[in-house]
Order: sequence, then C-alpha cells, then structure tokens
Amino acid sequence: MSFKIFVYLLICINLVIGQSVQVKGIEKVTDVEDVRYYHPKFMPDGESLILTQSNYLGLVKKNLATAGVEELNMLPGAGYEPLISKDGKYIYYHANKYAKGRRYTSLISQNILTKESFKIEDYGRHKILPTGFSGNRLNYLKNSEIISFDINNQQISKYMINESEPMVTTEKGTLVIHLGGEKRYLKPVGDGHYIWPSLSPDKKRLLFTKLRGNWTEFGRLPLLAK
Repeated sequence: MSFKIFVYLLICINLVIGQSVQVKGIEKVTDVEDVRYYHPKFMPDGESLILTQSNYLGLVKKNLATAGVEELNMLPGAGYEPLISKDGKYIYYHANKYAKGRRYTSLISQNILTKESFKIEDYGRHKILPTGFSGNRLNYLKNSEIISFDINNQQISKYMINESEPMVTTEKGTLVIHLGGEKRYLKPVGDGHYIWPSLSPDKKRLLFTKLRGNWTEFGRLPLLAK
C-alpha cells in the first residue's frame, strides 16, 4: 500500500511543477473487503466517483461522503473510458457482447439518477468509443470515422470538423490528429503503443501516454499547425 501511495504523490508533484504543494491527508476510497474497483473518474461536482470492476465490467457510482456504492450497470466493457456529461446527469459508454467467438459493440447513453438507458448505436461488428463533447453534441469514434450525436434532438450525423480546431484519437496505437477533414498520424517519441491522448483547452498542446515494454512514458508536445 505504501508503494502505491508514494507513486500517487509523485505523480501529483510532477503535475504541479513550480507550485507549492501541501498534502493534508490521504483517504482510502475502497476497503479491502470491497469488490475491487478500478479506473476512478470524478463526477463534475467532485463529490462522487465513477468506477469499474476488473476487465471494465460495469459501472458504479461511489459517494465519497457516505461511502455508499450505487450500481449503474454490469455491462461488459462499460468501464472503458466512459464520458460523463458536464452537468453530471448522463454517462456515455460502449458495451460489448459476444456470440460465436465474435465481439459486438454498442454505444449507450444512461441517466445516472434514474438508471434509464438507450442505445445510440446498436450492437455491431465495429469499434466505438466516445471521445468528447462539442456544445450539445457527443462525438464518438466509429471505426475510423468521427460521428456526432445531437444530445437534445437525439440525432446522429457525421462530425462537421471545424477547419481550425483539431481533434485527437488513436488508431492501432498511433496518435491521429483530425484537422480540416484530413488525418495526420503521429508517433512523436518513436515506435510504441500510444494511448489516452488529450488536447489542452487552447488546442495547442497534446498530452499522451506511450506504453513501452514493462513501463509507461508520459509526454506532451506542441500541436503544430498544418
């Protein structure tokens, strides 16, 4: 346990270089007796966490004040990089099912309060992953194409890319910059498997993680214009 805490604090210090950091305390989120939970995400209000079980099975909401755990679903794959709406009312995720050794994937919207859900994309032989929001639209990757879902009108359309605003995804472990209707493939620090890309709010810097053998590298780079 002490090793895990040390690593966590070290990461925090690296993220705030040049600032004064004071650790006021450490609070355990889950107990040993609990089901093992992984990949925590803060809810927008900062009062609850969204977690998943091993192999991204299902989603639960944990209240940090009461320690209460509320099951949202037990769908396979739901815990892999879900997106939470800014108002904290909805969560968007993909879910998997298997038939005759094949995997079928859907995209689901779920109301966190009522647990009601509906499929934005039905199960199919495609790769689907929510990538972010643009105003009232949810953007997601379907195979290699970016699709836009109008949250208010519940309509699907091709994503209309702003000529001057980039979007970043990954394809087969390679970073992909979508800009002006074109795609630019990047491996900025050499061969390896790139995951978890993220653009800075001003869209000028790209944050990414690279898996390399038995360790992980974190990096960032200025996003160069075309």
